[in-house]
Amino acid sequence: MLFPGNEEFPQLVHVFLFKLVLQPAKPGFVQLDISHFFATRAVLDKSTPNGAPGSFNPTIPLATPPPVSSYMSLILFSSLLLILYTLTQVIRSINMTLFVHTGANMPIQTDVVIIGAGPAGLFQVFELGLLDIHAHVVDSLPHIGGQCGELYPEKPIYDIPAYPVIGAQELIDRLMEQIEPFNAQFHLAQAVTGLERKDNGRFALVTSAGTEFDTATVVIAAGLGAFQPRQLRVPGAADFNDKDIHYKIARTDDLAGKDIIILGGGDSALDWTLELHDKVKSLTLIHRRVEYRGQPASVKKMKALAEKGALRELHGMVREVRSDNGNFKGLSVADAEGNTHEIDADKVFVFWGLSPNLGPVGEWGLDIDKRQLRVDTEKFETSETGIFAVGDINTYPGKKKLILSGFHEAALAAFGVQKHLDPDKRVFLQYTTTSPIMHKRLGLEKSE
Repeated sequence: MLFPGNEEFPQLVHVFLFKLVLQPAKPGFVQLDISHFFATRAVLDKSTPNGAPGSFNPTIPLATPPPVSSYMSLILFSSLLLILYTLTQVIRSINMTLFVHTGANMPIQTDVVIIGAGPAGLFQVFELGLLDIHAHVVDSLPHIGGQCGELYPEKPIYDIPAYPVIGAQELIDRLMEQIEPFNAQFHLAQAVTGLERKDNGRFALVTSAGTEFDTATVVIAAGLGAFQPRQLRVPGAADFNDKDIHYKIARTDDLAGKDIIILGGGDSALDWTLELHDKVKSLTLIHRRVEYRGQPASVKKMKALAEKGALRELHGMVREVRSDNGNFKGLSVADAEGNTHEIDADKVFVFWGLSPNLGPVGEWGLDIDKRQLRVDTEKFETSETGIFAVGDINTYPGKKKLILSGFHEAALAAFGVQKHLDPDKRVFLQYTTTSPIMHKRLGLEKSE
């Protein structure tokens, strides 16, 4: 019934409900049952002279007037039409309300929700797809790519198998191409605000946009969580943030012919130094210590370039931002001996790492070690059964924060998800090179 449990509705109302919704069912509506059909038919027979007793003729319009023989009959009939029109408007309003409450906002039913659309989350889609498991992906950023796309889309990456070098955004593009056969559904620009286990063992997951999921499993691939770059906080910096002082490099072509400063001593700072030293007018790398946190090979290359004069290396602390009449001029840097260096620059890029913040993830009752989620190394499941974690957000003995590690974790987590969904099913490893089943899932062969 359209109005479950509301038998007290007048039969006349049911007449017009019948006329309005007797058509292919829409989401949230159900067909009137047989008792309502008979009640409707009886009333219609009284007002449709062409219909045989006890039958319903759908070809007769609802507004066909009965035979009239007087002016008063015309007035009564006009009044009846006005009443009927008013009733249909009321019923239409009721129908719209019922549509909202009987299906339009029902939670999305799924086997798995992946939180995070960075490299690990995207490869998780692929590994799940190979096992014929469809995924929904939620990310707080408005675009796909995670930290790669947000902070360093043009940063070169050298440790992806079969790619001597690949840009971060290119890596994301290739992953998106790889997962295309599996039709993952993305829910972007919305953070996960709630996650609870239901009585039936499944999870209720809610986002900041009001999207609701009823999911059997969750894979957290959220990188460092709700990350923010560590900012330069010295006198004058606030006036030039995101104007001349930046925390990511989006377009290297825009830096041609400019004097730039890079702050930092980790992999990002070193990688960009090596990438840009011959593409800009001048480059100065400033790190507060003599020791670097980046890869030793990168440090060696950077120092060799500094010795040749291809770039400048300086150790010290930034004291203030230099400006003249509101125009950015550069930085003042104090070295270990207390000497002040005035360095001219058009742009400054700060790569001091990210300030990790787990956000709501930290409130879900999971076992956390130094802002990371503890997982096993068999299936990368957290302390909560059915919740898995891959990529930079997890930790375990020997953990290395590499994209390559996240890919490995995603592969094993996919088998863990499959086992959780169907504990009694025997799993046979299928190879993408030879398996017809895998070829069909990858769209290489049409299903019979």
